[in-house]
Amino acid sequence: MAIEINDYLDVEQRASDLNLKAPEGACILPRYFADAKNVTDLRHESSALDLKTIFREADLPITVYQPDVVKIPYLQENDITWVGPLLFFSAAALTESPHLLGASLGVIGNYLTELFRGLPKPGRVRLSVVIETATTKTTTKTTKKIDFDGPADKLSEINGLIKDIK
Repeated sequence: MAIEINDYLDVEQRASDLNLKAPEGACILPRYFADAKNVTDLRHESSALDLKTIFREADLPITVYQPDVVKIPYLQENDITWVGPLLFFSAAALTESPHLLGASLGVIGNYLTELFRGLPKPGRVRLSVVIETATTKTTTKTTKKIDFDGPADKLSEINGLIKDIK
């Protein structure tokens, strides 16, 4: 199992660099968001559709980021690994609803437990979460990315790391 925490780019600025509206609140960002040369390089993980559905059923406010200028296609990879999308939680969303991230990870964990039920060994999960924080005194934003690669039953360990980021 591997969990890495790294600095991440300013999501609002990156969207501007791609001539896109900034994502707001809690949303699913496309693959290659940090590296795309232009908007046509972006792809959503096919798992984004599943997560959109389970979040809606759990009354969690999350959207799949789709700019007005182009529809981002979905990418299907066939592998034993469940590849989750890049989840983004803005500072405003986390301030308004401090338990949103933990609840979201709980919903994903439950979904994956059911998905992998009956397999001889725990299913492998890859998921990235981008968390934006802001201090009220200086209004300075920082953005961190947590990359998780491991068994589904260990996904909840991300929750413990989030307190260190905020």
